[in-house]
Amino acid sequence: MLILGVIGFLLFKRKRDHEKAKMLSEQKKLLEDEVERQTQQIREQRDEIALKNRDITDSINYALRIQKSILPNLDSFVGYGIGGAFAFYLPCNIVSGDFYWATSYNNVHMFACADCTGHGVPGAFVSLIGTTILNDLCGPDKPVPTPSDMLENLHERLLGILQQNGEDDSRDGMDLALVIFNEELRTASFAAARRPVYVYKGNEVLSFKGTKRSIGERDYNRDNMPFVTETITVNKGDTIYLSSYGLPDQ
Repeated sequence: MLILGVIGFLLFKRKRDHEKAKMLSEQKKLLEDEVERQTQQIREQRDEIALKNRDITDSINYALRIQKSILPNLDSFVGYGIGGAFAFYLPCNIVSGDFYWATSYNNVHMFACADCTGHGVPGAFVSLIGTTILNDLCGPDKPVPTPSDMLENLHERLLGILQQNGEDDSRDGMDLALVIFNEELRTASFAAARRPVYVYKGNEVLSFKGTKRSIGERDYNRDNMPFVTETITVNKGDTIYLSSYGLPDQ
């Protein structure tokens, strides 16, 4: 009886161990299948994200080509009373919320450097609007405006465009410095919205801080905080520098 009892116990234990091993094997297989399923799902999601990212990046790179095409060629100004002009332009998000602008007519040369609200694509959209407005504000068939008038008109036009959908809570705008160089009078007139203008004159650096008001800022206008035009005489060797926030920040 004792021997039969031991044999029965061993058989029962063996059967129980076998069933336990089988159950663990099935659980392991289910777990492996679930891991494989989730891994495949992650791969598919990764591939989908990579595809979308590539499409978005390709679109933004194409937008960069468009944005660069509207930036002026500053080399074209050399020889018109200007010894040289350059721009250090290095967007951190492919397209940029910073832009520079220039035009020339009637012996007058205009230069601007702007820092738009936001970075990357949102800022780039605002920069396109700003460039379009500046181009529309001046031309050979129009009288030469003062820098302060140009900034006021840019402010009003930008507000009109951004508010045309009825939304009044938009905070889009730009900080900008504008210089108008008169080749015949040898004068440089400038006005600025929250951006400084630096003039290297002789061995001295002059800093003009501009008005503490942004283009597109609703709390201020020409009545309570007008943009101010300042004019200086420039000589050979004098240099004027404009910059966005990106240059001093980095």
